[in-house]
Amino acid sequence: MQANWKILISCSNLIPIQVANFGVEMGSVANILGVDDDQMNHEILQEILDSKYKLHCVYRGEEAYDFVLSKHPDLILLDINLPKMNGIELCKKIKQQKETANTQIIFMSASASDEDIRRGMAAGADYYLPKPFNEDQLLQSIEKILNKTSQTCCEN
Repeated sequence: MQANWKILISCSNLIPIQVANFGVEMGSVANILGVDDDQMNHEILQEILDSKYKLHCVYRGEEAYDFVLSKHPDLILLDINLPKMNGIELCKKIKQQKETANTQIIFMSASASDEDIRRGMAAGADYYLPKPFNEDQLLQSIEKILNKTSQTCCEN
């Protein structure tokens, strides 16, 4: 089996880690999970992303967690303000599980104070996109995260 090596950036340290099935394979369509309790936000995501990515949307943290365990999306677009299990709790839960810890997460939230952003990043998010955002901002942040996870620095 060929080993893939990635660089995991943690604070200011570069840590090479060996991984399997990390990121999106070249030529494949990324599988994205949108988690938001607002139907309008699902429709916006679908309008922007459906032609470029495989998008699945759910309304609650519990639904999202079940989806992540069974389908292993490449990226999660996650709102903070969700009923019952909020986005921060969901992010922590995903990042604490060995089988889902490498799942990439972008918080998309109207909660965009410095404290909200700090809490989101401390929970394990890879990026924080304050709402409202425009189409270009969303697409650029997705591409940045997906490209970061698919680049290989070293192969054996």
